[in-house]
Amino acid sequence: IQTIFMQLYMDKTLSMSNQLLGMMFGGQMEILQYIINENEFRIPVKNNISNLIADDVSNCSTSQKSMIAMIMSFVLAYHSSPSYGIVRLDEVDWGLDEANRAMFPNMIFSIMNVLYHMLQNLI
Repeated sequence: IQTIFMQLYMDKTLSMSNQLLGMMFGGQMEILQYIINENEFRIPVKNNISNLIADDVSNCSTSQKSMIAMIMSFVLAYHSSPSYGIVRLDEVDWGLDEANRAMFPNMIFSIMNVLYHMLQNLI
């Protein structure tokens, strides 16, 4: 029963995660349906340019893992409590090269704008 509740909860995060991931990687990547059962929890990721699928986010590059983790943290916080979703970002840009690190603050601002507008639509 716990895995069913986990699946239901995580299913709510997939669309929003992919929307934010599309902003971050220009539509090049998407998270596929989560694999959640008694024996495993995997987050498959697809590269929409090459059509390659990583069977789990842990097999992605360091920068991809960092950005996917940050995005999922935002989305999970948003779904757990839209009123008090506070996310603490700690060195999430450590896996980025210099060019991506320079654009990171603007991307965070864009993500926060999207989440703010989604919240306003709920009110």
